[in-house]
Amino acid sequence: VKFAPLIDVDLLQLLCVALKDLLNSPKTTGVTALNAVMAWAVLNQAAETATVTTGKDGELQTQAAVSIDMSDAYNHLYRVIPDVLAVPTALDLMSVEKERARCFSDMAKAGDDAQSIVTSIATTAGAQHEYVSSVAERNRRVQLLLRALDLLLVRPAAVPMGRLAAFCKRLSLYAVHQPPHIAMALTGFIRTLSLKRTGLCDMIASPPEALGPGSYNPESITPEFAHADNAIFWEWSLLNHSFHPTLSTYSMVVQKTALHAQDPTLKKPAGLTESIYRSVAAQMVATPEDLLKMHDISLGAFHPTPNEQPPLKRHKMQPSDD
Repeated sequence: VKFAPLIDVDLLQLLCVALKDLLNSPKTTGVTALNAVMAWAVLNQAAETATVTTGKDGELQTQAAVSIDMSDAYNHLYRVIPDVLAVPTALDLMSVEKERARCFSDMAKAGDDAQSIVTSIATTAGAQHEYVSSVAERNRRVQLLLRALDLLLVRPAAVPMGRLAAFCKRLSLYAVHQPPHIAMALTGFIRTLSLKRTGLCDMIASPPEALGPGSYNPESITPEFAHADNAIFWEWSLLNHSFHPTLSTYSMVVQKTALHAQDPTLKKPAGLTESIYRSVAAQMVATPEDLLKMHDISLGAFHPTPNEQPPLKRHKMQPSDD
């Protein structure tokens, strides 16, 4: 962006047209669409930075060199969220189980045949490598999604409230179906956005019974027509009861402190003790991408590490009077 004054205006417009054609292509994958949206957002920043100074009646006026319509970029980003956050299907799980069963069957039939055993081990290692690669690819897609959301929703000075609410509502809907580290990253992004636009705090803190007068349309492909202005994040009541202790505590603290962030004069939320808040103090100051890395349990490790329990004391059995 710092070299924006050197960009030719005509070239900037041609790049925007090329990105729009790429996004409209049916062959474009989710990762390619995310990269194209981020490139479009960077070009928009460049257009705002690349200014033209003109003189009128002896006065100098500075205005943007070109105005870029970002509505298509927002629409494509809104549409690509389900593809990026899609959960593995039953067919994918069945293929992994079939591969694992075949490896065990080959090892059972191999007996003392060293060559067959080596082949079975190599096949098993290949399946594990494929699983690790798929997990890493999924995390990379979510990371790209968080960066694109930051460029289009957090950094711009003025984004319509209806558009923000639609994105946050869609992220909440998919967060409940994600692994804990992805759900925590999505929750952290919604919290980051709510700190900038306090109008979202009402949606976060409202109980599931407090339905607004509007009718949210989850099938809308355009955020402005989703009517999410009066929707509530009932999904957070599920996140608050997640099996992952840090995710449930973090979600609960964010929800209870949402109204307090909007109005600091309110009383301290009920049920929120200092010990509970301190348990997620590191998460409350972390960025969404940091949350994604801090709590990645996809490879089998525990994050956070379970606390070591002290050894149980042995008590001598007292002889009974009988």
